[in-house]
Parts: sequence; structure tokens; C-alpha cells
Amino acid sequence: MAYRIVLRQDTAANWTSNNPTLLSGEFGFETNTNRLKLGDGVRPWTTLEYFQSGPTGATGPLDWSTAPATGGSTGSTGEVAYDYSGSTGYFYVCVTTNTWMRTTLTTF
Repeated sequence: MAYRIVLRQDTAANWTSNNPTLLSGEFGFETNTNRLKLGDGVRPWTTLEYFQSGPTGATGPLDWSTAPATGGSTGSTGEVAYDYSGSTGYFYVCVTTNTWMRTTLTTF
């Protein structure tokens, strides 16, 4: 069975006015700014930092992990990873302790 990972999404204005508290490991995506935040289950939207990637890799509150070998590899809820080689790649999310899901990366 194939799985599809869909991020919670809304405009920046709606995120700010509603100010939800995302679950631990839950992503929130701003559709009009293409910016991303990761919930911790405690802090509301307006106090979470935005994810930022830099030229030497990921920086900020979200660290990119080494891609898991299997769906049962060691991991903590909310960890993310990716691998890409040639024309094949995957994006991984640890959905609960030691339980990973992945989706194929494609161009569009």
C-alpha cells in the first residue's frame, strides 16, 4: 500500500490569526510564503521558528537526519530525512518512535 504525506497548510495570515498549537512532529506550511514550521505540541504557531536551510545543509530548529534503512529504524517522532541519488529520491518522516514513513521525490 502506498502512503501519501500531506502537510497541514494555510496562508500566513490565517495561521497567525488562528494561532494553533501543532502536535509534536506536525508540520505547518504557509501556502503564500512557502515557509514551514514544525510543532512541538506545546508552543502556539506565532512562537514557533521557521525552518531554514542553508548552503551547507539544514540549520535552525529542524535537523535533517540520515535516511533510515527501514521503516522500523531508530528515530524520534518529528525527525525528517531525505536521500537523493541521480533521479531517485525519498523524503522520510518519523511518525512515532522508531516508525518511519517515506514518499518519493519527483520533479514537477
